[in-house]
Amino acid sequence: MTFATSFTPASRTQAVVPSDVLEMMRKARALEQSGKPVAYLVQGEPDFDTPGHITEAAYRALRAGYTHYPPAEGYPELRQAVAEKLRHKNGVDYDPASEILITNGAALGLYLALNAVVEPGDEVLLPDPAFGAYAMIIGSAGGRVTRFPLRLEGTRRRFDREAFLACVSPETRAVVLCSPDNPTGHVYSEADLRAVGDAAAQHGFTVITDEVYEDFIYGGARHRSLAALEPAYRERTILVNSFSKTYAMTGWRLGYNAAPAAIMAAMTKMNAVAGRAAAAFTQQAGIAALQ
Repeated sequence: MTFATSFTPASRTQAVVPSDVLEMMRKARALEQSGKPVAYLVQGEPDFDTPGHITEAAYRALRAGYTHYPPAEGYPELRQAVAEKLRHKNGVDYDPASEILITNGAALGLYLALNAVVEPGDEVLLPDPAFGAYAMIIGSAGGRVTRFPLRLEGTRRRFDREAFLACVSPETRAVVLCSPDNPTGHVYSEADLRAVGDAAAQHGFTVITDEVYEDFIYGGARHRSLAALEPAYRERTILVNSFSKTYAMTGWRLGYNAAPAAIMAAMTKMNAVAGRAAAAFTQQAGIAALQ
């Protein structure tokens, strides 16, 4: 009897390449261990610890027995708190029972969003430059990335409506936007967002909005959620957010997606096998953060 001596990974894994950010972190830590001072400007990591009232909420939850399986879609009280935050802060209403999903961080939220809408061969538009993980998730879902350039104005990158519209095609299934943007810092204006929303409504594609940096606003800019601008935009938008940046909870792995019920049902189905909900006590800390 002969046995196979080699292993061939699934082709979808070829879309995932080593992270440049993680490689830079590895090199930086090696320099640090050799005695050299290092200033970390690589990851989206707040330079302070999680606020005390949030960690205390987690301690209380552990002592109260929040150590068992939570509901796969997240605790109702956390989804309610997220819905209230979205309504009061972002100006958009979502039903906590059918339109909000608690995730193990925004990374999983993006994975669920793209895998719920992208078929093999579908085109997904990305700004150029863009956060590197977007392309890898799209590729692992079988999608094709088409990049539209951001316009250079002095030292700043801005959304270019003409460049974006030139990339829209009948094969376009989705577009991923990050505002405030990683890595450029660009904050999409209402006019920018309306251009994207109008194209989505006209051509029938989905817009996935990564809003994890919503509170990092400077120089008089204002963050806007696409879903809040028009009902027609809301129906085609998946809003992805996280507790990591605003509340310095990067290590807690806690986030949420918000979307119309039909899209949410697809993401919830994927989540049942991809991650289920975040840890029970972590969710209780999330409630304390929001409230």
